[in-house]
Amino acid sequence: MTARICSTIAFAFASIAPIAALVLTPCACAAPPAGQKAPATAKQAQTKARAADESKPPATLPPLDHRLDSGKPFDKRIVGPSPVQPIWIKIPPWLAGTWRTVSETRIWSRNEKTGKIDRTELTHDVGGLDVFGKQMDSEGAIWDLVPAYKLNIMRAEGKVVLRHTRAFKVVSVEPSAVTFEDRAIQLTLDPPGKTILGASQELATYVYRPLSGQRLEVTRTVSVYTPAGKLFRTLVIKGIPEQFKGFEPLDLYKGRDLNASFQEFMQARARSAGKPGSGSPKE
Repeated sequence: MTARICSTIAFAFASIAPIAALVLTPCACAAPPAGQKAPATAKQAQTKARAADESKPPATLPPLDHRLDSGKPFDKRIVGPSPVQPIWIKIPPWLAGTWRTVSETRIWSRNEKTGKIDRTELTHDVGGLDVFGKQMDSEGAIWDLVPAYKLNIMRAEGKVVLRHTRAFKVVSVEPSAVTFEDRAIQLTLDPPGKTILGASQELATYVYRPLSGQRLEVTRTVSVYTPAGKLFRTLVIKGIPEQFKGFEPLDLYKGRDLNASFQEFMQARARSAGKPGSGSPKE
């Protein structure tokens, strides 16, 4: 997710930031026939309100350690190792491959303190590649190990930015969309990377959908929190990655033996299903 993370940082430095989830609800399309009562709208309204509430990010998160306050010396031991354990998931063929994102556009942002929404679209150049799909099983299905990054260190606006993933969730994998969520700590450091200039927490949702012409649509909804854990800004960002390279199995990735990891996963999966050898890794 390198490109998308860099874009979030750039938007944040432009004093824009965060996220809100989109809720799609069915509409009442046709009027009921004459003599027939209309559907109970009160129940529909309650259902819609409940769905909307469930989609909202929490108003608060646990506060960050005070040792991560602005002006404090940066010590990576304070952040500690990420508790996230990568998992293997089967992905649709349209998502597999290496994708290049040239630019992303912030669709809107909302100041959670004032409620003011800014619908000015801002486009920012990014230059990152995302790789989806690391192994293929004997039945031709493609699998990915997610998340790809637990710790991301980059430079933006002349500063060092560290994004440390604290939680990750696969929300859904469907034929027409794949959705992930994560929670992260983001620290901005001085150029030498020794002093903390700013800290925040993020809750992000990533929705991937296929487009024609070997392209994807990625909608990222980000909720940004203060170090004290208070929600202060929400933003929605969209990008259109283009396929740079098709799927190729990766046996080694970022120092990890993916082939061995995948074989172990598939063997455990086969045992749990009571079908030894079923869906084994492709040799």
